[in-house]
Amino acid sequence: MRISYGAPAVTNLKANVKSVVTGTGTVHAENDTVTDTADLGSSAAASRIAANYDVRNISPREMAKMSLELYQSGVISFKDHSFLSFQPELNPEYDETIGRLTGTVARPDEPQDFVAVWEGHLKDQETRGTDREMIEQTRRMLSLVQNLAATRHPAGANRI
Repeated sequence: MRISYGAPAVTNLKANVKSVVTGTGTVHAENDTVTDTADLGSSAAASRIAANYDVRNISPREMAKMSLELYQSGVISFKDHSFLSFQPELNPEYDETIGRLTGTVARPDEPQDFVAVWEGHLKDQETRGTDREMIEQTRRMLSLVQNLAATRHPAGANRI
């Protein structure tokens, strides 16, 4: 069982407790290794990957690629990878489906600020009264991209 939550990074824990993940960041599992995502800066793989991508200026196609690298390196869970890599604009039928409904066209290679994208998702979900589990997953994704951005652009560093 692999569980990711909170502000991202990697620490392996062994837990022999029958319980669940609580909203406070406490992790309990039964006889499994748990991946706690509390501090991305402590993961050499996360730092290496973050150095290659700028989540504040990245295309949906690059985001999906980065997500796969993070997952394959053990930095994020499969569940987090599925959320992070799901980029509707990569669907070849986007323009005829979502695009038609929203009046947009797919731009899978146009850079976006994914911190702002996930902030927007969270705001929309909170406004619409989306279920708590989905809001918590969105918070994890926002935390992940914020920490990837901070790894690439440490506080006090000049952003270009």
